[in-house]
Amino acid sequence: MNPEKQAIVNMHIATFLFGMTAILGKLISLNEFNMVWHRMLIASVLFMFFPKFFKLLKTTPKKTIFIFLTNGIIVAIHWLTFYGSIKIYNNASLTLACFGSVSLFAAILEPIILKKPFKKSEIILGLFVLFGLILLAKANPENDFSLQSNYIKAILIALVSAFLAVIFTIFNKKYIADNDPNVVTWAQMTGGFIFLTIALPFVLNSGYAFEFIPSKIDIVWLVILGFLCTNIAFALEMKALKQISAFASSIILNLEPLYGIIAAIIIFKENETLNSWFYLGAAVIVASVFIHAWLGRERN
Repeated sequence: MNPEKQAIVNMHIATFLFGMTAILGKLISLNEFNMVWHRMLIASVLFMFFPKFFKLLKTTPKKTIFIFLTNGIIVAIHWLTFYGSIKIYNNASLTLACFGSVSLFAAILEPIILKKPFKKSEIILGLFVLFGLILLAKANPENDFSLQSNYIKAILIALVSAFLAVIFTIFNKKYIADNDPNVVTWAQMTGGFIFLTIALPFVLNSGYAFEFIPSKIDIVWLVILGFLCTNIAFALEMKALKQISAFASSIILNLEPLYGIIAAIIIFKENETLNSWFYLGAAVIVASVFIHAWLGRERN
């Protein structure tokens, strides 16, 4: 297999693993805080075993490490809201569909943060995403559109997660420069873990359940989440990006919600609890994500 084809395969594997994080979020019995704390701990420790990690760490400026340690806080809150959305309605498909709203937030936030002109095409596309979200809300089987509905709460929390994902992605684009991606990701995992550890006493005082040593099956899922879906998936993605264009990689990465929803249907039979309004809304959002990537092909 030539290098480009291998890179495409690697990117698909990485994307599939990213999509599986939602499935694991539903399989793991721990609450979102407990889950993210363990995921960031496992990922940050395992990155230290990557080849030449400490040599690369020594050559990375301390200021850069501090910047990404700080960005890790945003990553941690993003994951808290992502898994919180899944836990509150116990549905991975709904969260993954809402996560497609990243194109809407990117169209608004990138020009503001990176000081670039707004693009009418992306704003219009953002309106299509909003339409898709309205269809998702209409799919609520409880027919309750107030904040008392866990379905509506799950959508809102997922939107916060998508918003934060765009923030830390833009942050990475702005500051990653020539820094080693493994060191950068280690700093983010470590920064997030430190943040959550500092917050832990307050969480415990609030009566929130926390297990330092989870059940055996949860440990298995957490290792898969931390190692396969974080360390390995990220390494495959970075390796693939050296061989294929940013446009090609973005198209493949946009399959993440699709892979996740298909897996949720196969594993959890979530199609039995979701109606046609959901799939119509999800289709509009996913299509908008692909169109957003296509519009960006010239910039990439």
